[in-house]
Amino acid sequence: MANNILIRNEECERVVLGTILNYPDTFYPVQEYLSKDCFYCTTHQEIYIAILRVAESGGDISILTVSQELGRMESKISIFDLSQLVLYNKSFGDIEHYALMLRDYARQRACLPIASRLIDLSQREVDDVDEAINAETNKLTLLLQDGQDNISSMRDTMEGLYDTINKNIVNNKSLSGTPTGFEKIDDKGGLQGGDLIIVAGDTSMGKSSFAVKLTMEAIKSNCGVAFYSMEMNQTQLVARMISMESGITSSRILYDKLNDEEIPRIDKAVGTFLNAPLFFDDKSTNNIDNILCSIRRMVAKYHIKGVVVDYLQILSVNTKSSNIEQQMGDCARKLKNIAKELNIWTIALSQLNRDSMNPVPSLSRLRSSGQIGEAADVIILLYRPEYYGKSYPEQFLNIDTHDTCMVDVAKGRNIGTFKFICGFIPELTKFYPIEPNLLPKRSAIISHNDDNPF
Repeated sequence: MANNILIRNEECERVVLGTILNYPDTFYPVQEYLSKDCFYCTTHQEIYIAILRVAESGGDISILTVSQELGRMESKISIFDLSQLVLYNKSFGDIEHYALMLRDYARQRACLPIASRLIDLSQREVDDVDEAINAETNKLTLLLQDGQDNISSMRDTMEGLYDTINKNIVNNKSLSGTPTGFEKIDDKGGLQGGDLIIVAGDTSMGKSSFAVKLTMEAIKSNCGVAFYSMEMNQTQLVARMISMESGITSSRILYDKLNDEEIPRIDKAVGTFLNAPLFFDDKSTNNIDNILCSIRRMVAKYHIKGVVVDYLQILSVNTKSSNIEQQMGDCARKLKNIAKELNIWTIALSQLNRDSMNPVPSLSRLRSSGQIGEAADVIILLYRPEYYGKSYPEQFLNIDTHDTCMVDVAKGRNIGTFKFICGFIPELTKFYPIEPNLLPKRSAIISHNDDNPF
């Protein structure tokens, strides 16, 4: 095919192999860039495989040792052929340039079968177009990542750690991640890239509202967020944010005629978020693989720092497994993997199994899957005892439950566990921080419902 001329360079292949054979020490700096697929010529592929095997066995790379390895491979390449390659060697400093050229040629060639499959896709009927397109998009994404150097040395990592330490000294605070607006969490560094954060609770505890609160704090700090909701469309989500900011209920914003006093408050709230880096992709919320594909696009195009998925139990999973626990575990692991891979934080909301005898949330009640808890770095449980006519657990027994909520960080892989009480305004579905010394105290009059505070 004529176009192959554009995506191969056998002269460059000879230069790389000849330089390695002539200067063996040059192999190791460029090894991370090269694979057998970087060589279009099959003869050159065999030679590179032989060089790789010699290096992996701990032997010295030379024409003789590579020739011996080729013999073990039953190759027809002779020692004379190898000696001819040495004539093409370049200086030590040039080989990296040529190795990178070969890697780029290989990546270009890898685009051809993907393009061919996309052309085929455009010319026939398929059962699920989104799934087929996403499969090829993921291959392209992996191809792009294959061209990036992700290897870090101990020195690189230590320098990054010292950058964080020095930043904290200058800022006089420990917030190295995305702020949440809650001091107890921000004191531990906020939302950290690479973490999967599960926000869990019973129905009506405010999981979505809590996630929206964290999102609002993030985008106010200019940290981009992608929000995927299976329950609300983007207009409803934004109305909830404007409600929290303006103090006007979202139902009035969406369905009623606003009065003269309310309109300026709405305008002010809208102005706060008008250019905020919050992104939606309602078309990608039907299953986990579509969401993952969309997340990759969001990171590449908008450089987002975090993701919210609302919520796990109603996500569709592309799997033959009928075991719901396994499906939820797969979802959680995929979200954790993409968080680590792209260095973003991912918040996923989860239901809890009901316990009418004791509604206080616990890790054992994560609905459908203990595997969700295993995949998570942080698990935040929400509890509003007022909803059940109960009191707080013993630690907060003296705190009034009216319009308040217990936030229980029940798992913190790097931050430990802790609990705190915050405010909650039901009509605005708004969470907000309260200083511990300003928390409302429980009335001395105890109702009959408080006989069992749990």
